[in-house]
Amino acid sequence: MNINPPLVSVCLITYNHEKFIRRAIESVLKQRVNFKFEIVLAEDDSSDRTREICEVLAGENPDLIKLKLRDRADVIYKYGKPTGISNIRKTLEDCEGKYIAMLDGDDYWTSIHKLQFQFDLMESQRKYSAVFHDTHFVGANDVLIIEEDLQEAESSEEYYLDKVLASGSVAPTAALFFRRELIFPLPKWYTENPSDWKIEIMLAMNAPLLKIKDKLWSAYTIHEGGIWSSETIERQLKYRLDQVNDLYAEPAFQKQKDSLDRYKAKSYEFGYQKLMDSKKIVAFRYLWLFVRLSNLSTWIKIKHLIKTSFRILIR
Repeated sequence: MNINPPLVSVCLITYNHEKFIRRAIESVLKQRVNFKFEIVLAEDDSSDRTREICEVLAGENPDLIKLKLRDRADVIYKYGKPTGISNIRKTLEDCEGKYIAMLDGDDYWTSIHKLQFQFDLMESQRKYSAVFHDTHFVGANDVLIIEEDLQEAESSEEYYLDKVLASGSVAPTAALFFRRELIFPLPKWYTENPSDWKIEIMLAMNAPLLKIKDKLWSAYTIHEGGIWSSETIERQLKYRLDQVNDLYAEPAFQKQKDSLDRYKAKSYEFGYQKLMDSKKIVAFRYLWLFVRLSNLSTWIKIKHLIKTSFRILIR
């Protein structure tokens, strides 16, 4: 055990991010802080040069980077495809800091003050389990795809458990900074099917999350090899539904079933809206499931059903 553990651990997982991983790591190395931190860099046995780049940067920064080289023999498959389930679970456990900051190998931080700001805020605002902010969306060539509203907000926003359950994941991965002690020991409903949303749920079960509205200190990269962005809409929807169904079975969430129902309805809404350009029968199926499962009033359901059906028919 480390007798002088870092105050912050950066949980950085990567797989086949040859084009992006150096940028991600260097965005952390550039952080200006007055406390000890570590980068727990977990490379999942990539088929490209990601591991080689990680080894070089870890060798150049041995005091900051704790390199974890995973083996593909340990990979867990889901829906017939390899996943990072084993890697993220092990990497969270390898983090020793009082706080954990998340980052994927194809994303990066855009401010050198990010870690210090979040650390100071969490030290002074002990009522919160985590703090996060909005993010930029960029293409593989770093071109900005979505420009967020940069106007300074009048106030920040608190997210309690019911809101996190009903909304789905509220924090971009690269923006989340939280108290490590609040997620351990990792519950079975997380370890068997991890997600960012479930981390936020674990945190919200203890204290609210705080969103800082006037900061955009991370960038999410949309590219062909992205684990989420490269998935089909059908697979994305199945993933969302599997996540919420995991929680329906847990005694800890029996009093929040209404919130889970709202998230499930939101997932179906996501499904039919994204599938509007596919076969009409598919769009109608998800529209009907959304209307049936949502908690909207009967009149609103009828209006929504008629309006959206018309959109599907005339497209």
